[in-house]
Amino acid sequence: MADDHNFKLEFKRRLIRQISDHIRRLIERSGWDVCWLAAHKEINQKILDELPPAVCNRIKKNLPRDLTKVGQKELLDQFLNANASII
Repeated sequence: MADDHNFKLEFKRRLIRQISDHIRRLIERSGWDVCWLAAHKEINQKILDELPPAVCNRIKKNLPRDLTKVGQKELLDQFLNANASII
């Protein structure tokens, strides 16, 4: 049972690293100096912890929310109107 628990934890850690690496590549290749990030509150800080400081410095608004199923207008409204964490 402990091995199953450890496997799940390690699997989650690897997924967080993969997500962070993908975000890093997107931000670095974008050419933008500023970007916004939204991720479920359970993984938001973990993602930020995995990102290099140079990438984190480009994230100007951070929402610890799951916005994967919201429409385009609501997504923009969430960032423009919410009290986003300023990094």
